[in-house]
Amino acid sequence: MSNQDTKLFIAGCGQRFPYHMTVETIELLSRCSRVFTVLPSGLLDLMPLELSSRCESVWDSYRTDRPRLQNYRDVVAKIVNGLDTWDGPVAWLTHGNPIVFDTVTDLLIRYGSQTGTHIQVIPAISSIDTVLIDVRHDPSRGLQVFDATVLVRDRRTISPDTALLLLQPRFFNSDMPLLEEEAGIPDFGPLVQFLLQYFGPDHEGVFVRSSRRWDEPAHVAPRQLKALSQVTLHEIADSSLYIPGILP
Repeated sequence: MSNQDTKLFIAGCGQRFPYHMTVETIELLSRCSRVFTVLPSGLLDLMPLELSSRCESVWDSYRTDRPRLQNYRDVVAKIVNGLDTWDGPVAWLTHGNPIVFDTVTDLLIRYGSQTGTHIQVIPAISSIDTVLIDVRHDPSRGLQVFDATVLVRDRRTISPDTALLLLQPRFFNSDMPLLEEEAGIPDFGPLVQFLLQYFGPDHEGVFVRSSRRWDEPAHVAPRQLKALSQVTLHEIADSSLYIPGILP
């Protein structure tokens, strides 16, 4: 099947919207009849009018009174319905790199495989990319990446001599899409217990929240593993937890 037959483009706006939107992404979105996006309506004004006028925010589907998976399925249903409603291709525009930690993308790809719908996923800058810049880590030295909850829940095996990057620590052990001010501090006890199987209690990790502009610093909050629960909500909001490997 030719790429000209694409019915759905899946794209990401990077970590610094709109600065991280690539020329390729803008070009492909401009070909779409409709662009469904997780971005709130207020942010769409940062796009060129020609592009923002094609966008439909599905932010209202991300309700806090039900599990996240139900929200994601609701968004997918809207996008699939749009395939039949709009002439020409439609798009899903999400944060970061669309293939990295995005359940809506995963569900859409499964839909395409099951129905024969031709889908293209467009590369973009992810939070992994920006965190690696913030901590100055070259992944050629090795890198282990997990969702924090999955790591502990599935009892994954890790290598303590290789850096570890844990995503979404703010939502550790939670299936609910809590608002930032409602989330509180997760109980990191099970995470600490898991990590201490591989690292010493004084080994230091870093909560990293990348900046939204080049002229703003990243927020970095170092913590010894035994003290992970002593972080503030501000320090873990929208952050990842980077744990360097043990030096030989």
